[in-house]
Amino acid sequence: MNLKNGVLLVDPLMRRKHQGMLDDFGMKYDIPYGLLAVASYLQKRGIQTGIISMDFETRHGETDENVLRMKLNEYSPKLVGITGYTLQFNDVIKMASVVKGHDHNIRVVAGGQHAMHLPESMLETVFFDVAIVGEGEETLFEYAGRTFSGQTTDDIAGIVYLNENGRIIANRRRGRLNSEEIAIPDYSILPEDLVRNANIEMLTTRGCPYACKLCSSETQYGRKVVVRSLDSVREEL
Repeated sequence: MNLKNGVLLVDPLMRRKHQGMLDDFGMKYDIPYGLLAVASYLQKRGIQTGIISMDFETRHGETDENVLRMKLNEYSPKLVGITGYTLQFNDVIKMASVVKGHDHNIRVVAGGQHAMHLPESMLETVFFDVAIVGEGEETLFEYAGRTFSGQTTDDIAGIVYLNENGRIIANRRRGRLNSEEIAIPDYSILPEDLVRNANIEMLTTRGCPYACKLCSSETQYGRKVVVRSLDSVREEL
């Protein structure tokens, strides 16, 4: 796969590094469902996209740094997106530093729960060009399109970035996707062995009407619930 006008999405180490996260079935892998949703959305709109699951790619003892360097050489992406929870913060930063060390011109985007709540902590590391807040599909699609065509990206809704004076700029939040805009996950983007040996999850709704302090749903989605159509769910099954 060549991603010279495409996007590479990275899911850092989780279960393989934090052994306490092995589930009752002993599964070592999770489908990176959030990244798969974004990748499927991008591919449906003509942007070639690849995904790296570090838990899967390091299964034979490779280091995550070496795996990423190998994939960067193989794919030559112009844009790399890295997701992560706070638990993964150090690994997220490490992955971003590897990308910028490989080619400083590659745009690096922070996504996921930590970036959504504390985008400034990502941007202050100087390894990230922008952080995405809210649903990532439409924002990353617009950011990638403008990046590939050499257009300015400063006014894109849903991003946080450092301006030329080092000031953190948070653009307006983007509106929610409707049920028909949510892409059906394209599992062909992932390695077949990963899909065969991973926990498979499925989301039929996005959002929650409540605002529990322990949950990130309100920050990401607000309190609006979007329900996928039965046809969409049936097709994914």
